Amino acid sequence: MLMAVAAALPVLGIFASWGRYLSEERDEYHRMLALGRIAVATNATMGAAVVWGFLQGFGAMPLVEVYWIPLVWVVIQGFQACVARSQPAGE
Repeated sequence: MLMAVAAALPVLGIFASWGRYLSEERDEYHRMLALGRIAVATNATMGAAVVWGFLQGFGAMPLVEVYWIPLVWVVIQGFQACVARSQPAGE
């Protein structure tokens, strides 16, 4: 059990670093962009988790370990940053 908690510590560090970044970011525009990425990633990840959970409940999808949820969250943030960067300013 101690090994499992130790393996989770780096992921918890990532979440802590996001909180620290947001509290120390002085540029309001960059903070707004980061919060927008976090909001999109959180909504998409939680939506996917709920849908997947119901599909698992009905036997349509296999069981997936929940430690994949933070990875999905981070990947969606990166995807959202790429999408936002490709759009012209002001949209």
